[in-house]
Amino acid sequence: MAAFGLFNKLTASKGKHTYLHDIMLRVAKEMEQLDDCQLYDVNVNEDDKDAIFIYEAWDDEQAHQASLTLDVFQSLIKEASSFISKMEKIYVFT
Repeated sequence: MAAFGLFNKLTASKGKHTYLHDIMLRVAKEMEQLDDCQLYDVNVNEDDKDAIFIYEAWDDEQAHQASLTLDVFQSLIKEASSFISKMEKIYVFT
């Protein structure tokens, strides 16, 4: 059972939603490979076409922090950064 989770909202730059969504789906696929990542879910909202919501569940906060240092994650986030106009941490839970 997960002991640490995040719910975040990424707002894509105008006209870049599809690119950002595709990259975040690739991130999710990579996170599936990590034993301590219980869930990395990418969602969209039909009412907010530029928003992408990410729901993450981890064994603990240290596992999440460690994932941020992985080369594959760093590479994908670097790629995504040019398509993100805003990042919001909506909720953190333990």
